[in-house]
Amino acid sequence: MIVEGPSVLMTLPPELAAVEGEVIEQSDEPLSSDDIDQHHAVEIRYNRRYPNRLSDGIDSIVVAEWDDDQYLINYVGYDRGRLIATDDGIARLGSELLGDRDQVPKWVIERRGIGGKLPWWVPDGYEDGREVACQTCDELTPVGELLTPSAIGEQPICEDCWENSRYTR
Repeated sequence: MIVEGPSVLMTLPPELAAVEGEVIEQSDEPLSSDDIDQHHAVEIRYNRRYPNRLSDGIDSIVVAEWDDDQYLINYVGYDRGRLIATDDGIARLGSELLGDRDQVPKWVIERRGIGGKLPWWVPDGYEDGREVACQTCDELTPVGELLTPSAIGEQPICEDCWENSRYTR
């Protein structure tokens, strides 16, 4: 189902609440990657990697220029679909998802378009390629490769240390 116009009827997933009021079109069906200009697209990935835990919500968001001052937001995961939003909406989305200053952020840029530059809507201070020390072996590990059971009281841990700890408990 596609809904167009200022009174979009579908409920937005919580991860996309920042674009509310700036949605031009919405559908519960995401576009295939063949229908998106990958050269001008940026992929943002959810980064809370809890071992042995499935989660609701969105796993990945692709943002691509669509038309003058309009952007495609294509999202997949438990929730899936697509939006066309204004440039104000995409600026708010970038700030909301990528402005996280936690040691291990919730969202990271997974893939960039042509030239590899960060798009204008990524907030100042976004740390691309950040590494954090594993709390078990102290090895610096890219934040996208850490397991972060910290929400349940543990510190960030690399995959090797997690595997080793599973067999020694």
